[in-house]
Amino acid sequence: MNAPAQLAEVTPQTVSFTLNQTPIRAFEGETILKAAQRHGIDIPHLCYKDGLRADGNCRACVVEVAGERTLAPSCCRSATPGMQVLTNSERAVKSQKMVLEMLLAAVAEACVTLTKLLVTHAHIDHAGIVAELAERLHLPIEGPHVGDQFWIDRLADQSRMFRFPASRPFTPSRWLEQGNEVCVGAETLQVRHCPGHTPGHVVFISEASRVSFVGDVLFAGSIGRTDFPMGHHQTLIDAIKRELWTLPDDMQFVPGHGPMSTIGHERRTNPFVADRRG
Repeated sequence: MNAPAQLAEVTPQTVSFTLNQTPIRAFEGETILKAAQRHGIDIPHLCYKDGLRADGNCRACVVEVAGERTLAPSCCRSATPGMQVLTNSERAVKSQKMVLEMLLAAVAEACVTLTKLLVTHAHIDHAGIVAELAERLHLPIEGPHVGDQFWIDRLADQSRMFRFPASRPFTPSRWLEQGNEVCVGAETLQVRHCPGHTPGHVVFISEASRVSFVGDVLFAGSIGRTDFPMGHHQTLIDAIKRELWTLPDDMQFVPGHGPMSTIGHERRTNPFVADRRG
């Protein structure tokens, strides 16, 4: 049985607590469960020291306590005296800055220099800060395929609909098409058009490094959703078989969500699109 998670510290960037003597840090908007999983702990619930049982799917959110803005698990909002959620506009501005700072901190920690932004598709969880980041760092934007203009034009609507930080459209420096190549440092990535999740979804393939970046086309044990506007299930299945199943079995891929896998493993075991067994 998991030990209670004790609220240890709250900062303007994260909410931190401990579980089984493991420090856990959740960023604003991140589910508590996902934060725990990032630290190697897979649990369905967290129990805070005040006795409040918090669903692991609650998110860290901006709140105001005694006149000071901070972060706390969203499921604590109605149970913590004196705690008020910030207005949507205040929260959006603060959250947008936090997402940017998180990304820039990761870049600095990796000791790399950003030279361009590659966009697989224009759903809010993948392209929400593209415009802001490109302007701030003066970076060109490559991708997606022009078929995703529909979603780029609706980024502001998406942010309101899904309660993401405020977002706005961007204009790619280069639209990508089937067969294009993209250079990143010494790497040359092949571009393949894989519609179905969105009409303009592209994937990036590094033959030299034996790795592909497939966005929300394919996951470990699953495939992308097709129930959003402009999505189409059979189109996605056809794209996976045509563009991904032709890759080597030992090629790893990085999905837009969840763990990495290999092309061969998914061809054998994926319940939605496997084409061979054993």
